[in-house]
Amino acid sequence: MMRSIALCIAVAVAGGCGGSDDDHAGDHGDAPADDAAPGDHDAAPGDDDGGLPATCESYCTLITEACVDRMRQYYDHAECLTTCALFAPGEPDDDAGNSLSCRLYHAELAQDDPDPHCYHAGPSGGHAGVCGTACENYCAIMLPTCPEEYADQADCLGVCAGFPDPGPYSVFESRTDTVACRIFHATRATSDDGHCGTASADSSTCSE
Repeated sequence: MMRSIALCIAVAVAGGCGGSDDDHAGDHGDAPADDAAPGDHDAAPGDDDGGLPATCESYCTLITEACVDRMRQYYDHAECLTTCALFAPGEPDDDAGNSLSCRLYHAELAQDDPDPHCYHAGPSGGHAGVCGTACENYCAIMLPTCPEEYADQADCLGVCAGFPDPGPYSVFESRTDTVACRIFHATRATSDDGHCGTASADSSTCSE
C-alpha cells in the first residue's frame, strides 16, 4: 500500500496521477488560424525584406512626404488614413494591383522618383492602372463610403466607364467632369460624407 502511494506521488510530480491528456488539451496551444482575431483593416502583411511594414500610417507618411505640389495625392494626412482603410491589404512586395501593399511599394519608390510613382501610389492607382484602374479604385472607395449612390459594383463600374479620364491624378482635378474629380471627392467623403453627392455621377461640381 505504501509503495502504491509513493508511486502515485512520484507520478503526480511528473505530470498528474490518474488524469488523462485530454484534461488540459489546448491550454497553452495557439488558436487555430480561422479563430484568430482579424488584424486592423488598415494593415497589410509586412515586408519580408526588412522594409517598412505595410500599414496605413507608413504609407500615408511616405506619400505625404514625397508627393507634393502638382503631384499631391490627398487633401491631408488624415484623409489619406481614412481612404487607406478601404484598400485591400494585398501581398508583401506587390508592385501591381489595387492594394495597400502595391501603393506602399510605389510610395517608397516615389521618395527618389515621384513621377510616375506618386500617381501609382495614389488613390487612382496611376494612369496606367498600375495599382488598379481609376474606375476600380473609384468604386472601391465609393461603395462602402457612399452606399446610396450605386446599387453594386457592376452599376458603379458601368457608370464610371462613361466618365472622361484626364490622365495622371492629383488633388487639383477637383472641378472637372472626370473620374479624377470624382475620386478626389470620394476620398474626401471618407471623412466627410457631405462629399458623397459631389463624388456621384450627377455631381454639379465635377462638370464642365
